[in-house]
Parts: sequence; structure tokens; C-alpha cells
Amino acid sequence: MCVLRHHTRTHTLTGLACHLCSKVFTKESGLRLHLLTHASRIYACEYCDRKYSTQFSLDRHSKRHIRESNETPTYPCEVCGKVFTKKSNLRAHVFLHTNEKPHACEICGKEFPKNSRLARHKLTHSSEKPQCEECGKICSNKYLLRDHLFTHTGGKALACEICGKRFIEMWHLRSHLQSHSEKMSYECEVCHKTFAQKATLQIHFLTHTNEKSHVCEICHKTFARKSNLQTHFLTHTKEKPHVCEVCCKAFTQKGSLKAHFLIHTNEKPHVCEICHKLFAQKSNLEAHFLTHTKEKPYNCEVCHKAFPQISVLRSHIHTHTKEKPHVCEICHKGFARKQYLQSHYFTHTEEKPHVCGLCNKGFITKGHLNIHMNVKHS
Repeated sequence: MCVLRHHTRTHTLTGLACHLCSKVFTKESGLRLHLLTHASRIYACEYCDRKYSTQFSLDRHSKRHIRESNETPTYPCEVCGKVFTKKSNLRAHVFLHTNEKPHACEICGKEFPKNSRLARHKLTHSSEKPQCEECGKICSNKYLLRDHLFTHTGGKALACEICGKRFIEMWHLRSHLQSHSEKMSYECEVCHKTFAQKATLQIHFLTHTNEKSHVCEICHKTFARKSNLQTHFLTHTKEKPHVCEVCCKAFTQKGSLKAHFLIHTNEKPHVCEICHKLFAQKSNLEAHFLTHTKEKPYNCEVCHKAFPQISVLRSHIHTHTKEKPHVCEICHKGFARKQYLQSHYFTHTEEKPHVCGLCNKGFITKGHLNIHMNVKHS
């Protein structure tokens, strides 16, 4: 019925209406740009991270999590145990383990594990290049145009109609809108935080009980959410399902891909309120902010040395345990920190990614570049 009501609005309102959300536009160009916000499966399920292109599809999917059901998915993956309700979805998933890429581009021959990725790739061969109506910039495909549009809106194109707060992704906006809703009827007995759905409250409650019922069959590490276990499992299979459309670099987690993509867009939406320095990631801003407050909240239990970030503390602990968990796959040399391993890899590839802007000389590490700048160009 709600779908019918949305459809009926397209006949009663003047202008051009979006067939997905019924938003009305006075110009066809405005409608085209708006449709880009629906083009990349931006409606995310808060329980399993699966994404859909329409709110209706997401709501229909979410009911599977909310209602109590004794139905067991009939198609489990024999490699990682993930289950599917459709055999076709299982077949597509298996390609991630076998590295099989059955979908080939007819133009350049490049292969992809999923037809959806092939479809996106084909846009790079298309002669039709979408153009930004704000500045006239031409992008190679509609997905890059959508990301480019963020540069005109401060990196956040979706605005809350109630308070004006802006968001990059639709699911962030939808989650925020719940804070304005009066229907937050499920309250946590421990911290009194309220939720719109009982299932969301149940997931939240695990943060108080420290219950972690999802166990990795390989290393026996436990997780509160099944989705976190599935993400962790990729560290064992070395599977990297999230691929950058620009440079084809692959990542285990979608969040890592999003952070990486900012390299291509040069977007830095997070601003320090004290010195106004810009950062691509919120975590980097938070780490930077501690340089102003001189706060070091993480203490080593062995030597009591304090650190501004927990990641730095973890690396420091290796100096006590002599543990070197980061191992080079080529020469098997071990390192205490991941960044040391990454710098070491360049000795095998002979790559020198840190280049002097004055004389174009390359260096393996940023530290070597800084020394060069002080000695040669100071």
C-alpha cells in the first residue's frame, strides 16, 4: 500500500518525480543528478550490511531479521560457512574463493567475478561521459560524477530536512532521522538508549553483556555480530571483495575502500576546529586533535608509558613481547609494525613512492624524504 501511495504522488505533483522515492524536480537535469544517489545500492541493512537500491527492497529484506523464523537457508558455502537462500547467490559467492572471473569485457578482455562489476567497468569504454552542471567537469562514469558532486557540498550531499545536518550516505541520514522520531519505543534497561526496532535493541544489548556468540572456526576468536565474524573470516581466506573502480586495488572491508577512494577525489571533509587542518578520515582527525590537547589516554601495563592512540600502544607492546606479527611474504622477515612491513616491501619492488617536489628524487620512506629535504633544500 505504501508503494502505491508513493506512486500516486507522481501523478498529483507537478514536475518530474523520482520513481524510487517520489522526490519532485523542476528540471530533468536535477532529476538525473538525484538518480545517481540511488545508483550505487546505498540503502544498507543495519544487521548484515547488505545493500539495496530502494527503501522498499531494504524494508522487505529487514523483515527477515526482525521476525522470528525457524527457516534455515538451504545453500551454505563449503569454504566459509556463509549461507544463502538462493543457489544463484551461492554460485556468485564461490567465485570469491576460487578467484574465478567468468564475466569478461568484450572490448578489452578484462575479467570480473560479478556481472555488476563488469557493468560498471564497461562505463569506462563508453563515449558518453557525464558532466557536472556546477563546474563543467567531465567524469568517466556516473559513479565518479556522484563522488565529485560531494566536492560542491562540502563532502556531504544529503541533508536532514529537520535540523539541516548533512551526510555522505543515505543510510547515515536514515539512521540520523531516527533521532528525530517519536517512535523510539524500545529502551535499553542498562543505559536507557532508545531504538526504533526490537532487533536493534537486542544487538545493542550485547555491548553490555560482552556476549560474543559468533566464533571463528579457524582461530576461535569470538564476535558479538555475525557480520563482524564474516568480515574477520576474510583475513584467513585472504579474500578482498571490495575493489576500487578507479585503480582496481582490492580491500577486505568496505570501510577501507571508502577511505582509500578519498585519495582519488582529494576529498578531506573532516576539519580540525583549532588549526583548521583537513583530514580525509575522521579517525585521523581524532588522532590529530590529541596533539592539541596533549592527551595520552592509553597506558602500557608493563612500563606505564602513555600513548595518544591505541594502535600505537599495541605496536609498543611488541617491544616487550619481542613479537613480530607482520611477516614479509617474499623473504619471511618479521616486523613489529605494519607500516615497517609496508616500507620493507619497497626493497623488493624497488618502488620509491615518496618523491621530492623540488628535484623529483624518490625515496622508500617518508623519513628518508624528510632528511633529504633538510639536507639538500633547507
